[in-house]
Amino acid sequence: MKNLLLVLVMGAILAGPMACTKGLLPLAPSVANNAAPVTAPHFVAQWVSGANSINFSNPRGIAVDKDNHVYVVDADLSVVFKLDSTGAALSRWGQAGSGPVQFIQPFGVAVDANDNVYVADAGNQRVQETDMNGIFVNQVKATTPEGGVFSYPQGVAMASNGNLFVTDITDMVSQFNGVTPLGQFGKSGSTNNQFNYPVGLTVDGNSNVYVANYQGNNITKFNSVTGTVTVVGQAGSGAGQLSNPTDVKLDAKGNLYVVDSSNNRIEEFDGNGAYVQQWGQTGPSSQHLNSPVGIAIDAAGNIYVTDNGNARVVKYSL
Repeated sequence: MKNLLLVLVMGAILAGPMACTKGLLPLAPSVANNAAPVTAPHFVAQWVSGANSINFSNPRGIAVDKDNHVYVVDADLSVVFKLDSTGAALSRWGQAGSGPVQFIQPFGVAVDANDNVYVADAGNQRVQETDMNGIFVNQVKATTPEGGVFSYPQGVAMASNGNLFVTDITDMVSQFNGVTPLGQFGKSGSTNNQFNYPVGLTVDGNSNVYVANYQGNNITKFNSVTGTVTVVGQAGSGAGQLSNPTDVKLDAKGNLYVVDSSNNRIEEFDGNGAYVQQWGQTGPSSQHLNSPVGIAIDAAGNIYVTDNGNARVVKYSL
């Protein structure tokens, strides 16, 4: 029943009209704690179906490797697209099914230091690992130390030490070394250390895990060593507020970028959780977003967003 609820909820959020857009406009004063004005990311390009041999239908997770190759998961097509930094198609792999390199409703994607690709294969209740060319390597579908198994894994993230973190609609985050389970944290609820449909996540170099708490309308920051929990954002549509966040990433300076899906925008917070700026809103031009889902940031600071309602990827630069 919970799986069905998530599919219905996410389907309602992610459905939307198709649109082609151009431009970018911040929606609110781009300052944090009365600091000096910051530079809003500007529109660079949009990668849409029919261009560069790609045909997005339901783009969700997105990741960038150390060579600035961009990986996009499409849930409807059950494929992973590998693109260069201009959006040109390099390869694609996957098809519907339950065998190796087959997917059912894939969602998140991450890349490790060796360019191995990890996909949250939600419908198959596993995470699949392939190499950079889509050749099957392994899968994570193991019982955790606490006795849990994946129900509908959503987000995947790699720590600098090579450990894999996975979110699941059982309202837990699990950590693995390879296929070996290392532990879990979180449980269902509405307090700071609880989740209500965790989706995308990211990990910093200080053992902090940042989780997009979809129906909790916040970003939960959990230190996997000390257990310290803090929260960024709260429910709403104002500056620094969130409505169904689906993904979160950190830039090289420790700033936090959140996909605020139901508010059709990206919000930026500084390393202390203070609101900095936002961009995007529903509409017909490229300054707009329509139910965005995933976000990735490359080494140069370029930002890539899967704009699900418009079936495209949008690239921004500072």
